[in-house]
Amino acid sequence: MTTQRFQLVSGFSPLQAGGLAATVALSAVPTALAGGVLLRSLGLRHLIVGGFSACTTGFLIFLAGHHLDSPVVYVAGLMVAGAGTGATLSVAAVAILGSVEPSHAGMASAIEEVC
Repeated sequence: MTTQRFQLVSGFSPLQAGGLAATVALSAVPTALAGGVLLRSLGLRHLIVGGFSACTTGFLIFLAGHHLDSPVVYVAGLMVAGAGTGATLSVAAVAILGSVEPSHAGMASAIEEVC
């Protein structure tokens, strides 16, 4: 959806739109790893709230970039949103799978992936 938005609304080429969307994934990797490392010391709630706060901040920066028509601000917003997503999703998966019986782990994993 993100790449289509950049192509159809903003007029970017498919390669440019894919590059912008890839910034989300690239910035999510380090925070997903850091979320796993920091889970015991910070706790689940702090990481999820912080990650969602970063996502919100990133999308607000992205919207500002849209209004300013600044690709640099687009990329910055997408990177902040990706970092928040990485931190949130990695620990959310741990919370979901850690809260079910081992016999229901497959079902919980499937539901978590769909969500």
